[in-house]
Amino acid sequence: MLRKLFTFILIFLMTGFSAVNANIIKKGNTNMDRTEICKKNFQILFKTEPLTGEGNDAEMMNILQKYIFGEVFSTGALDIKMRELITVVSLTAQ
Repeated sequence: MLRKLFTFILIFLMTGFSAVNANIIKKGNTNMDRTEICKKNFQILFKTEPLTGEGNDAEMMNILQKYIFGEVFSTGALDIKMRELITVVSLTAQ
């Protein structure tokens, strides 16, 4: 079961993000604030709108989305594929 899961994840990572634009929006490249960067990166990754105000704690979700997609994704020089691969590996290890 675990082997199938890892195989699926690897196949997904190798093929799933090939169509995604690897150029995420970085804070240093633009004059946008964290909210605008979050919206653009979320759109690139998931093809939908972030910060919708839905869920049990909409305010917390908005804060997390702005932090993750507006700050964390703007740090470093990794492309989307490598960021997602590191995320999957670290979550699997935990």
